[in-house]
Amino acid sequence: TTCDILLRRAGQSEMCASLELIHSTITDIDVPSMLASVVTGSSSNSTSGPQHHVILRTVSNFYNSNDVGQRRTAIAVLSSVVSTMQKGSQGSNGGTGSGENTSQHTSPSQMVELLLSKAMDNDSGVIRHAVKGLGNVASAWADTTFEEHSAAILNTTVGLMDNKESMVADAALSSLIAIVSHASASIVEPLLLNVCFRLYGIMSSSDTVGSTLSFTFRLLTEICRFMIKQQNTEPNPQFEEQIHRMLPMVVVQLRNSTPDVRVACFAALEQIGVLFDGVSGFSSIVNNNCNQGLRGKTIDNYE
Repeated sequence: TTCDILLRRAGQSEMCASLELIHSTITDIDVPSMLASVVTGSSSNSTSGPQHHVILRTVSNFYNSNDVGQRRTAIAVLSSVVSTMQKGSQGSNGGTGSGENTSQHTSPSQMVELLLSKAMDNDSGVIRHAVKGLGNVASAWADTTFEEHSAAILNTTVGLMDNKESMVADAALSSLIAIVSHASASIVEPLLLNVCFRLYGIMSSSDTVGSTLSFTFRLLTEICRFMIKQQNTEPNPQFEEQIHRMLPMVVVQLRNSTPDVRVACFAALEQIGVLFDGVSGFSSIVNNNCNQGLRGKTIDNYE
């Protein structure tokens, strides 16, 4: 009831701002669980089963609202619900395991399709929450659920990773980090060249803001970790070429004025050193500096 009242009042500009602030402030304390306990009177920390349906039923009236604040908040709640659904809790029949009616976007397929459609919304805030939800699908749901929709999810996230709106680009990069970290090699490997090509464009653009740069180098770190795990397979010379192409950008950004960028950059450089272990002594230079605790600081040795 409280959620429904707030969403209906979201048409007021002050309430739109308040809802965004409330969501961003309490995301860390598990919005869906807290909301479920308020709506159902349950003291459980889990949002599985009927609780999901109660929450999603409440916000489903606002997915297609003409009001931006209502759409943003509804999709933000949906994204948070997705993140709390543990692997396997969706049920083998495509539902959420409760056996209830799935007409209100409560089955995994319906939720993914809704998130994909909202990733094409005309509001950047709605897109950000939708794309974040797509990343949550990869990290929180059963592998088969993600794999069923992997092509559409990857096309959407990769297409938005260099969006001119930094909030959208950051969300897409963050989702790709989750995908590279959790998805199977058969899904990740075909997208690497395209992603690396776009990463270089983000790194080399003078319009890229600090937060986006940080996510860019974090994604590069995960890509290198992924490739290190795959080193027993035949190396991809085109991928290695892309890494070599980005290496000067990584070195330059070690001197970035933003601490988060420097830390992410050093982490990427460290993984590149591992990936190219034994190549012209490069990895030993990187590892020596890493072992001396210089991550995130200015490193004159790389000049």
